[in-house]
Parts: sequence; structure tokens; C-alpha cells
Amino acid sequence: MNPLRTAIRMTLFAAGLMLVCGLGGCRKSTTVTAPDGSQFKVSKKGDQLDMTIQGAKGEKIRISGGEAGVEMPKDFPSDVPIYPGANVTMAMDFGKAKNVILSCPDDRAKVAAFFKEKMKENGWSSEATMDTPQGAMMHGKKGDRSLSVFVSSADKGTTANVTVSQDK
Repeated sequence: MNPLRTAIRMTLFAAGLMLVCGLGGCRKSTTVTAPDGSQFKVSKKGDQLDMTIQGAKGEKIRISGGEAGVEMPKDFPSDVPIYPGANVTMAMDFGKAKNVILSCPDDRAKVAAFFKEKMKENGWSSEATMDTPQGAMMHGKKGDRSLSVFVSSADKGTTANVTVSQDK
């Protein structure tokens, strides 16, 4: 079977599991093992959903989300700025890449200015920036890592999508 087609099917299946749990279909957790040995585990606690995908070779992806907030990914780099008072509403750990989505209480311009300033203070180069009335994007590098921040207005406050990854 085509590996890409298998990956797409398994990802869609995992997304379906998350949807079922999100709608109240699972109480605590559900684990499914695929024929190749990979596993998908979806669990729900309160409004928080957690999904872990472990490949047949041991590689892992973890995604957590919830309006009340979730924990930062393990080993999230301390030199990556996090907006003060922000609530982490989604966290993803892809091994060499980590991503958080933050709900920030302040307006978009203030949040974007914070990230621009703190990235520079923390030694991140400025590779690309873009400001529009709808949002701001910043991309920087530090050693063999990349940092991307997307800031946009939300219904209440501002959303910041922060991704840090190992380039090699």
C-alpha cells in the first residue's frame, strides 16, 4: 500500500477519533492500534482533548487543546518568548518542532510589538516580518533553530501562534 495514502488515512482516522471524543463519545480515553503497529490515543478530561500518535518506529506527535488551557510542550525552549498572561489553548509537540497557540488578553498591536522586542532581546535574528491590519508575522533564526510567530485579532483579545523547530 502507498505510504502516503496510509498516512493520510490514519491521520483522518485520528481526527475522527478526536471529533468523537470532543462530542462526548469517549469518557476517558480511546486507543486504536493500526496494522503497522502505530497507535492513536485520544483522551478527554473536562474541556481538554489530548491526542498522541506513535508511529511504528517510535516517533511521537502529541496535541493538546482546551479553552481552559493546557500545559506547554515538554522541553519548550526558554528563549522563545511567551506573552505574559497568555492562556495556552493548544500545544503540539512534534519532536523537533513545538507549537503553541496562545490566547492573549491585549490587542494585536501590543502583542505583536512584544514578540518583535522579545525575539530580538533573546537573540533571534529577524529573517522576515509582515504587518497588516489583520495580523503580524515574524520569522527568526538562532543557530540551527527557526522561530515563527503569527499574531491575529480574535473575538476576545488576540491569538498568537508560536512555532519553534530544529532545522537539522
